[in-house]
Amino acid sequence: MGALGVSGQPAGTPGPYPWDWSPLQDPCQAGGAWDMPLWARGAIDGDANLDRTVDGLDYNTWSLHYLQTGWGWTGGNFNCDDLVDGLDYSYWAIYHGVSYDLPEPACLMLLALTAWPLLFRRSR
Repeated sequence: MGALGVSGQPAGTPGPYPWDWSPLQDPCQAGGAWDMPLWARGAIDGDANLDRTVDGLDYNTWSLHYLQTGWGWTGGNFNCDDLVDGLDYSYWAIYHGVSYDLPEPACLMLLALTAWPLLFRRSR
């Protein structure tokens, strides 16, 4: 069985959301972290496991690869300089506790259905 991406799909298969990176789509391998906007990277700086939350799990990933080379974003190398070091820890420390979620399509549809009567009321 081949490697699976974050979304559980085969590696190299894009997922339905921007945070569904596969091992072949590591933000560091996709032209460098600074070449893509935050939403396109699908990660917050310091979010090694790409779960949209910078927490202790990301710190564990960083600490397991501290002073090692050859690791990408998911190995704790948040500045994509080929060395997991204190600079990468700084990214984790600055964004520790930050979390974000993008709205699901169903939520947007519910919002549209709720707003429809308010936008198109008849005036008496």
